[in-house]
Amino acid sequence: MNNPTGANEDREKYLKWHLLDDVPEEIYLHSIHDTVDGFQVALELHENANQLLLLNFGEPFSTRVTNSSYLMKTIHNAEREPFPFYTVKNSKWLAWFHENTYGIHEQLHPIHSVLATPEEWVEVIHIDKPKYTWIARDTRFT
Repeated sequence: MNNPTGANEDREKYLKWHLLDDVPEEIYLHSIHDTVDGFQVALELHENANQLLLLNFGEPFSTRVTNSSYLMKTIHNAEREPFPFYTVKNSKWLAWFHENTYGIHEQLHPIHSVLATPEEWVEVIHIDKPKYTWIARDTRFT
């Protein structure tokens, strides 16, 4: 029997993810680095023009970066408040990941996280909360 009140229970929900104590309203993607040190995302915050916020996800299961203009339907339909960091409840991508890996990682309870900038969405399937640090804007990555 259909449950009209539960129609949205399986819909993806974007939940605020408080990575920092003081989360800015907007962030901008500076660069992405996949090195022996891990999958790292450098973000620009207008409040701190001389530094970048570097998030290190270690070795995530999967990553994707998409220009926001190609996510119009997702962004329009997303149940979310304006915020730069999210975890996704009822993630279709995470369900696809589990299906394609025959569920071998489900017991680890991976997380689907989104770093939403005005121009790109960086999405990561990972287990542990990323480590973060502030670095000089002119830092060179090798």
